Amino acid sequence: MNSLRLSGQALRRTFDFTGRAGRAELLSYLILSQVPLLLLAVPIRLLAPAAAQPVLTGLSWLTLVPAPALVTRRLRDCGLPPALGLLLLALALRALGLDLLALAGDTPRSMVERVLSYIDWLLALPAFILAALLAILPARKQPEAADAAEEVPAG
Repeated sequence: MNSLRLSGQALRRTFDFTGRAGRAELLSYLILSQVPLLLLAVPIRLLAPAAAQPVLTGLSWLTLVPAPALVTRRLRDCGLPPALGLLLLALALRALGLDLLALAGDTPRSMVERVLSYIDWLLALPAFILAALLAILPARKQPEAADAAEEVPAG
């Protein structure tokens, strides 16, 4: 039940970019949002293959709505600059572009030959490394209130 609570917390804080998010919150949300989607994809593709792509694309993008705030909070929790989240955002936008092209009827070959394919060369490996770090890095210890007060320069 702890995973459900953490996933619910991620959903409640969809537009809250302040504070921190632990490893468990990130992983719980990813698992509990993506596993049901994968389990749903099989029957949808079997029962209605023509309608499956738009439905699955829409559902998968809906599950990613909380991701920007969640990633920002997790980066802060790891002691990394939240601006690194722009790397993952760029890769997500690239994926959205490819999904929209696929929905428009483009073949995979023509999609790969387009400008969006160059973003893969630039962002895929750094984004993978960043996502792995978010999943494995421990939280950075917050300074105690007394320590923080001592660090403030007088004057």
